[in-house]
Amino acid sequence: MKRSYLVTERDIRRFSQAIGAPEPRKAADGRLIAEPLFCQVFMFEDVPVSELASDGSPKEINVDIPAKRTVGGGSDFEIFGPVFSGDTLTVHSKLKGVTEKSGKSGTLFLVQVETEFTNQQGQQIARETATYVKRD
Repeated sequence: MKRSYLVTERDIRRFSQAIGAPEPRKAADGRLIAEPLFCQVFMFEDVPVSELASDGSPKEINVDIPAKRTVGGGSDFEIFGPVFSGDTLTVHSKLKGVTEKSGKSGTLFLVQVETEFTNQQGQQIARETATYVKRD
């Protein structure tokens, strides 16, 4: 699943405020530089609530398995370069796999999703590999 976003100065300022960071730095050309984990803002596609699973989990982790609840299980986030105001980020999420495990409360499904972020020059900016735990 691919989608693109134009990064605005407002986006960068609001993210900085939300995490309690100081005023964003400026590059030599005057563009704002986003905080390192800024890409996480674009992890999931903006969709109407009616398109979400019954537990409210995002479309990107909807997998046809017999589970009704989802919680985050952790993630690895790698940063390869900065994000600047005016950049167009392309976000590509793909299912890496589903593992079934037996837990105390029943069957658990570990859903692993990889999301890559590239800029308008095709340069990879970041990558997240996230695991979500789905259970009945």
